[in-house]
Amino acid sequence: MYNNIKYLITFTLSLVAGLGSLAATAPAQERVGVTATVRNTVSQIEPRVVRIVAGDEVVRDEVVRTAADSDARFVLRDNTNLSLGPNSTLKLDRTVFSGDAKAGDIAIKLTTGAFRFVTGDSKKEAYVISTPIATMGVRGTTLDILFDRPVVIE
Repeated sequence: MYNNIKYLITFTLSLVAGLGSLAATAPAQERVGVTATVRNTVSQIEPRVVRIVAGDEVVRDEVVRTAADSDARFVLRDNTNLSLGPNSTLKLDRTVFSGDAKAGDIAIKLTTGAFRFVTGDSKKEAYVISTPIATMGVRGTTLDILFDRPVVIE
């Protein structure tokens, strides 16, 4: 009987500890790509503030900002290349991948700075790029955009 009580107490403590760690774990963010290169200071400012280094994952709804002397290149799961120049901010507004690497929907919001976009393996109709003054559907393969009026991300 003593062994049964000891076993029950050990099992209960293990179960409570396991449930507590589940509650403390944040929901997993959808990985949509990887940071290929970073020069100087590049930061994720949403969903949380953290410095980005080469090899870091890119997640859905991420907002990225480069400092004055910095730039970065990101490669999405469908091989789309996104490059940010100095003093630039972008948001991966919607990025939806179905099981494979092809995207059903990729929406990027550029708010300020220099930006290069090279489409990947998804259908061209899957891409939408928004700036504070226009929204573009992508039908080509490479876009270079410079927007130098700072705007607040909504």
